Amino acid sequence: METTLSQELRMDKVGNIIKIGIISFLFILAYWPAFIILNTKYSAIDSYYSHGYLIPFVSAFIIWHKRNKLKNMVVMPCRAGLWVLGGGLILYIFGSWWYVNFVSASSMIIVLAGLSLYLFGKKITREFVFPLLFLFFMIPLPKIVIIYITFWLKLVAATTATKLVTLMGLPATVRGAFIVLPNTTLEVSNACSGLRSLIALIALGTAYAYFLRVSLFKKYIFFLTSIPIATAANLIRINILIWISYIYGPTGNVFKRTDTTTGFLVFIFALIGLNIVGKWITLWENRKRNISSS
Repeated sequence: METTLSQELRMDKVGNIIKIGIISFLFILAYWPAFIILNTKYSAIDSYYSHGYLIPFVSAFIIWHKRNKLKNMVVMPCRAGLWVLGGGLILYIFGSWWYVNFVSASSMIIVLAGLSLYLFGKKITREFVFPLLFLFFMIPLPKIVIIYITFWLKLVAATTATKLVTLMGLPATVRGAFIVLPNTTLEVSNACSGLRSLIALIALGTAYAYFLRVSLFKKYIFFLTSIPIATAANLIRINILIWISYIYGPTGNVFKRTDTTTGFLVFIFALIGLNIVGKWITLWENRKRNISSS
């Protein structure tokens, strides 16, 4: 007799409750050290991954959004899932032993995929691929990668911002990550590199693209636009800070308040940009459909 996913997960059966409870307990117990490390990284001052707390909820929402399709799918357990599960656990042991936090945390996603494949089968697991892959946005990149990307972004941001303010009539020169003004020198710090907003907005753009009712090609286009949009929003912030530094100086209360305010405005600018691009791509898709149907 075929069993659907909704029947398999019914919580009014004692057997299902016990099975789900045991699996959940063992998973949490095994990955508790990884959860503690992730929490430390998320809650750190100037963390690049403070959005990490939200990622599992977004993945859960995506699965919930597909609930009507999932609940009637037939459960067909696949033993190959045990190999995937075993591979994930080996990666976890390796990452924990050598203190490679990125590997140990990433193994969590492989283990979840293996559990899904073993318990529910290939077809159902295929529906879980995107929400599972989306969980990678909650896993901090290795520190050496963060340092390299931050350094590169600082140089690009400083050079581009200097060119922009020069075009607006403000005499400025760039020396590495330092912008030299007539009355002061302003450093593009790690926080101003734009990496924090870039990572968060790429995650947001990915989720936004998933829910757009357009072709896969246009979803990729939208996803790719999240990168220049995040970069442009950060450049707007840096330009504002340059002008404030030039007029009021980089150490006064005006600069500090502007620095804090523009940090939030970066996300507002980027959200507006993503919304505009999303509407444009949707109109593009609808126009193409209308032409095809006429």
